[in-house]
Amino acid sequence: MPVRFRVGVVVPAMALALAGSPVHIPIPPVPHQARHNIQAQPPYMSACVTRGSMSRTCIAETVAAIDHARANEVMRHPRLILPDNYRSLSRAEQAFVVIDLERVDRGLRPIAGMVGQLNHAAKKAAAAGRDPRAPSSSRDVGVRVYRSVYARDYGVLAADYLWMYDDGYSGGAAQTANKNCPAPQAPGCWSHRAAILYRFKGWSLLLGGMGNERAEQGANTVAAILAGGRGGRPRFTYTWRDAKDHGADGWRVG
Repeated sequence: MPVRFRVGVVVPAMALALAGSPVHIPIPPVPHQARHNIQAQPPYMSACVTRGSMSRTCIAETVAAIDHARANEVMRHPRLILPDNYRSLSRAEQAFVVIDLERVDRGLRPIAGMVGQLNHAAKKAAAAGRDPRAPSSSRDVGVRVYRSVYARDYGVLAADYLWMYDDGYSGGAAQTANKNCPAPQAPGCWSHRAAILYRFKGWSLLLGGMGNERAEQGANTVAAILAGGRGGRPRFTYTWRDAKDHGADGWRVG
């Protein structure tokens, strides 16, 4: 029986942020809030454990489960369409693509690109098994506010399923994936979904940082920083345009 990993506790707002550091945004009301956890159909875990999270079977079954869960919502695009080079991307780049797909299919602005300082912070957090914090150096590239998420699971798509469709209360600590949701109405319920779907109103620049590390039993840890700010376009390591160039969400950019 495969072990189901859990998403980490969302880092609370920093009451005493370091001088000059970007500010972590407190948990806001959840946009497009799911009313209850959705059981994965098909149950992709077995394929991902036995064949590996990068196998075509694991990816296909997890995407099918996500599509099944998304069918409960009114969305611009009901299917999760990955870029055709998805398997050749790093897991950090995969996390960026999947998070942006969840955003744009609900009419939200995409995160424009991944930034080195944020990627480094996310990778350190993934190795430490916690939600990442944006470093003070990220202010140099325009970052002012941010949200963050972390999960340990069998691949990025499985982590996305936890964040987006299995982030509420499931009837006890053993059944509930979100450690920050110990009771049905706890403020941390659906907090990972809220972070991914945060609108960043008033901030013209949307930046991201993604990181991963190997974990036990063939799993991976995945951490992400989603940030808002102002200023010129910084140097990106990977962009939403790159993903669209390879057909993400059905797009082709010439």
